[in-house]
Amino acid sequence: MVIRLALCLNVLLVVLASPVAAQSVLRVLSADAHAVQCKAGVCATIQVSRSTLSDGTSETILFFSVYDEFGEPLPSPFPFPFNPIDNELFTINDEDNAASLRHPKAAVTWRADGSYTEASDFRTRVRDNTQVPPQAYRLVERLRVHGTQTQGTIGDITFDTSVMTPGDGFASGTLAIRRTFRRDFEIPDAPPSEPTESLLP
Repeated sequence: MVIRLALCLNVLLVVLASPVAAQSVLRVLSADAHAVQCKAGVCATIQVSRSTLSDGTSETILFFSVYDEFGEPLPSPFPFPFNPIDNELFTINDEDNAASLRHPKAAVTWRADGSYTEASDFRTRVRDNTQVPPQAYRLVERLRVHGTQTQGTIGDITFDTSVMTPGDGFASGTLAIRRTFRRDFEIPDAPPSEPTESLLP
């Protein structure tokens, strides 16, 4: 969960920090498919995150970690915890309630199962006179989160949240879709002040 929130915040910071021209519009679509499973002394976490900008450019990152019951890292099929992957290896359906990863070293599906849902909308208007020149923009965010049934394999680890029982361990999966819309407005220059007559003779 912490990793998922950190990645979502990174996307938001990109939106806020990106320089854009006056009267411009920026859209960001971010998707995060996350799953964790602890079973038989092995805890594994996978998350696939994609950010797509309004110009069509996308980036997809696969995170994976696996530890034993003592917190010691176990061999991973991936060279690093965070790994850029081809965008076409991670797909999301049109209803935003299912996703799949088709990687040579991992095949995992997420499908909303009704166990958990979250919906939030955020709107704000900002005028920041501390910037030079001053900035004004409107920010709209829409977040939808689904609890998912997650199944698949990563290396020699099998994920299946649908058959996990408390006696086996624990497992959970989520799919989060965040849409961010930002419109920047031009702040007109203040009109010049009218000259005033001097009171001195």
